[in-house]
Amino acid sequence: MGVGWSVGRDGGGRRTELPGLTWWLPAGALGLAAATLGWARYVEPRRLEVTAWEVPLGGLRPEAAVSLLHVSDLHVGSLSLSPQTLLRRLGPAALASRLLCLTGDFCDRAAEVPDVEALLAPVLHAMALQAGRAVQAFAVWGNHDWKAGIPELREAMGRLGVVVLENAAVRVDGLWIAGVLDPTRHEDRLEQAVAPIPPGDPFVLLAHNPSIFPRAAAAGVPLTLAGHTHGGQVRMAGLQRLSRTGRNQYGHGGWYRSGDRAMYVSRGLGTSFLPVRFGARPEVTVFHLVPYSGAAAGAVPP
Repeated sequence: MGVGWSVGRDGGGRRTELPGLTWWLPAGALGLAAATLGWARYVEPRRLEVTAWEVPLGGLRPEAAVSLLHVSDLHVGSLSLSPQTLLRRLGPAALASRLLCLTGDFCDRAAEVPDVEALLAPVLHAMALQAGRAVQAFAVWGNHDWKAGIPELREAMGRLGVVVLENAAVRVDGLWIAGVLDPTRHEDRLEQAVAPIPPGDPFVLLAHNPSIFPRAAAAGVPLTLAGHTHGGQVRMAGLQRLSRTGRNQYGHGGWYRSGDRAMYVSRGLGTSFLPVRFGARPEVTVFHLVPYSGAAAGAVPP
């Protein structure tokens, strides 16, 4: 039997020991650490969560109500989901969305651009089949996309039929979609992006980095969709230095509000820095945009 911890002496003066604890506790701690690492590396990155929200949007006409699928931070080189698995996890309800909005960080290297196409093409095809018509897709660049090469990615988006919004806006069936460049690489000219939108018209802003939200809310943007933070990616007590949460006030993801202006920050699909997730499952989000009959001109999140 192994030698345990000494805890003093008994009444007869003999040494009192707890057998085996010298090896049991370290072994248990190593086992727990290995299980946690295995979960974070091989299990949680595959546990895609599809969230859905109904969002009343000021100025939206009843005939312009639409479902929008928001996907962010693919980081295809780190992605644990194959195109077939992604389609299966999305399910018919998400694929029935008529708009696809992508908020950047598609890949990290030029060699991964074909993988971006291979992932998105089946999604767009499945959405078109569900909708019975071509799906309209829009995107903005993330900070990692500039490392991969914007010319190559721009060509890939063109082949997919995805419109990339670089400080610009387009109108889609009574709803405007605007998009800004990522501020870590280029100037995000918010004013330029929203300039074509008439006062009172409903619109959604796509931005990779959620740090734009105070400016967007002040500029009257009703609903902003962003990513970048991965929901913290590693959300565990004592490991904040490994987590994006500790470096960004929007790190946890989800809803943020400023009056009747709202922003949703997606946890995204892939990973960066370390190929692990813990306490921050990958996510795609469906927004059912419906008219808001109240006085607010912005979005009214749940």
